[in-house]
Amino acid sequence: VFSVFVLVLTSCSSDDGNNNPILVTQAIETRDYNGSSNSYTTNFSYNGNKIISMSSGTNSINYTYTGDLITKIEYFADAVLQQEDLYSYNSLEKLINYKRFEYDDINGDYGINVDYVHNSNGTVSYTRNTGYLPNITPSSTGTINFNNEGLVSNVEASTGYTFSYTYDTKNNPFENILGVDKIFFSDDEGSSYVRNLLSRVNSDSNSMYYTAIYTYTYNSADFPTQSVENNGYETVTKQFTYNH
Repeated sequence: VFSVFVLVLTSCSSDDGNNNPILVTQAIETRDYNGSSNSYTTNFSYNGNKIISMSSGTNSINYTYTGDLITKIEYFADAVLQQEDLYSYNSLEKLINYKRFEYDDINGDYGINVDYVHNSNGTVSYTRNTGYLPNITPSSTGTINFNNEGLVSNVEASTGYTFSYTYDTKNNPFENILGVDKIFFSDDEGSSYVRNLLSRVNSDSNSMYYTAIYTYTYNSADFPTQSVENNGYETVTKQFTYNH
């Protein structure tokens, strides 16, 4: 239910006097697939511009800060912990490690451990280890490339896969949430905390195998009030409400 918002997420230009930043307060996601449609409403809670939680029915995501840095995200379903994301930083407040633990009573607990190296040319190299706990083993290595809009490509050297992304020039719904600028690439997925995704293309050495295209409707402050994703399998529509 939270697949749309893995914050899994500041620019002065979008602040209202810098003391009252524009923050998303509600999002409604509708997925249309093969003639069926499902909708979910997610509500956001804050302490200033620190995100505290996201809730949808009996499901919730809770955020923990250490100072101004997001250090833990917990995912609950019916008050039962389903997943934990943990973040570690260096002395420059750059993300150097991301851990994810998925708890499953039936199949066993699953873990992901990613180490990041921030290179002098602005790219980030990573080493990913995955597996059912406690047997986490190396699974992929790669390099993440950025521009001013966000993560533009993730090239997995160990698998030959390339994930490429383009963005608009408008404001991202989550750009004013404190700490998102440090972790927006943490799952090596296309992301931006300042702009909105226009396209995603997944390819290997032989051919393109997945494409998603995104379109937006914006308000007067250039924040999206609606996004529509078409990926060839389903149409995902998201509607956003803000605090002002």
